[in-house]
Amino acid sequence: KELRHMINFKGIELHILGMDTWYANLGPAHPLYDQNEVTMEELLQYPFVRRPDDYFSNLTHYLEIDGVRLTNFTQVVYLNDTSAILSLLRSTDAFRFGPGLSAGDFSAYDIRTIPIRNCKIQITTGWIRRKRETLSSEAEDFVAMLQKLYPLSLGF
Repeated sequence: KELRHMINFKGIELHILGMDTWYANLGPAHPLYDQNEVTMEELLQYPFVRRPDDYFSNLTHYLEIDGVRLTNFTQVVYLNDTSAILSLLRSTDAFRFGPGLSAGDFSAYDIRTIPIRNCKIQITTGWIRRKRETLSSEAEDFVAMLQKLYPLSLGF
């Protein structure tokens, strides 16, 4: 809602590339690593890794999955370095939330992307541009590359 208002106010167009939901990213040291699905109740006892808050990530504090709010997590680790996040996920019982689209990237580091039971979070991925502006040929090529990476129906 907030993003839609900001886009309209600023005279920007949003072009949707795909839709997804949240999954749990767990490394081989995590006790739930071999499960096909996890619940929020199961995840509550483990450290939750996330990036430092910005305006939009602050909105996630109000999210709830299967009756569990993100504010219910008592062990939260804030990291702004991707290598540190990967290292922590691979060597501890920490986990992070992420889209299914990133599963291929994480699997290269032996990190699994596991569905969360009753997760109704909807993630929309897209690109923006100012209304009434045309894209350069380089920008059009870039958008074409994005469209190949982000299929509209992810079916992960």
